[in-house]
Amino acid sequence: MILAQKPARLDYAAGSESDSIYYDRAGFEGSDSEVAAKLRAVFASDAVDVESGEGIQLLTDQRVFAPQAISLALNDYMMDARLRARLKSFAKTMPPLHVHSFPMHRYGFHENARYLKICMQYQQYGSFSMQDYLLLAADTQDEIVRLRVMMALYTLGLITPLESGVAGVKHKHRSIFSTIADKLKIHHF
Repeated sequence: MILAQKPARLDYAAGSESDSIYYDRAGFEGSDSEVAAKLRAVFASDAVDVESGEGIQLLTDQRVFAPQAISLALNDYMMDARLRARLKSFAKTMPPLHVHSFPMHRYGFHENARYLKICMQYQQYGSFSMQDYLLLAADTQDEIVRLRVMMALYTLGLITPLESGVAGVKHKHRSIFSTIADKLKIHHF
């Protein structure tokens, strides 16, 4: 799940139970505790479906800004072995990553020091490997903390693939004047 800036409804199911949480540009709908509980349920769910578009109507004006909501949900979040295995399997498929800097400390993210180390590692080497980061876990507790950091960065879009899907295509920067001049040459009057 990567958060977008348009209104959306996240429908999630765990076993026979299902629920929804609403999101728009201002954040997740609900109080801090409601949003944190629902996001934890989303993280542990078996299936998530995202509906977005003009027809999404939020019920209240109460919002929790996305970075704060993700921080609240992931702080001290404990996950079972099944979820850890799914997340580690997902991390193995991640290409080298670009890490974006964002002031997560402002939103009470408990693992901010680890996030800053990831940012420094990215700046030092020019890329970041999530798989290598997870392999450095000293024990199960350390692995859980590292997985929480991965979940926060991925969900908020703070890590992206280093290379785009289009290989070998280079775009030359052109001035507006050059573009206009070329169009005038093509549409010679």
